[in-house]
Amino acid sequence: MQALTRTLAERAAAGRGGSSAMPHKRDPVLATLIRSVALQIPALATGLTQCVLCEYERSARRMAHRTAAAARPLHLRRAGRPARPGRPHRRRRGPGRPRVPHRGPPP
Repeated sequence: MQALTRTLAERAAAGRGGSSAMPHKRDPVLATLIRSVALQIPALATGLTQCVLCEYERSARRMAHRTAAAARPLHLRRAGRPARPGRPHRRRRGPGRPRVPHRGPPP
């Protein structure tokens, strides 16, 4: 029966998942990373739902800032990047994405 079961394995990458005690074995680095991020998402989503209150209870501008601050770590984790507090995430402009000039306040 042992021959019928197979274990999943990650692809080998340089400097990732190697075991110093048993060189023929590899540690599941990617699976551990995915699991740790998946365990953080419910707590972050709870914080996001707490920001969504009725408009008459809080200022709409202040609520928008709090909602954006709570949604940022979720967005970065979904995109596959680690969330870095204190550093704003900026999208890079690629060849197919023209630069949009900033328009000042309306006259």
